[in-house]
Amino acid sequence: INWAEEINVPVYIIHSRYDEMVSVTQAEEMSKKLQSLGKDVTVKFYEDNVHGLHPEDAETIVDWLNQKLPTTE
Repeated sequence: INWAEEINVPVYIIHSRYDEMVSVTQAEEMSKKLQSLGKDVTVKFYEDNVHGLHPEDAETIVDWLNQKLPTTE
């Protein structure tokens, strides 16, 4: 939540709802704060307890980056 006002780039939050290492509350609060500030935030929650990325996240992240990054053409 701290410094959310200072974020001026797109943000993609991926989190598992039952992660035992990092509470999902942190991701929920940050995404709500960014949204309330009108920031460009994408959120994906999984209904599991994985602490880390899922295999399908690589393709999703690349697609998201391709949408968000400026083209050089």
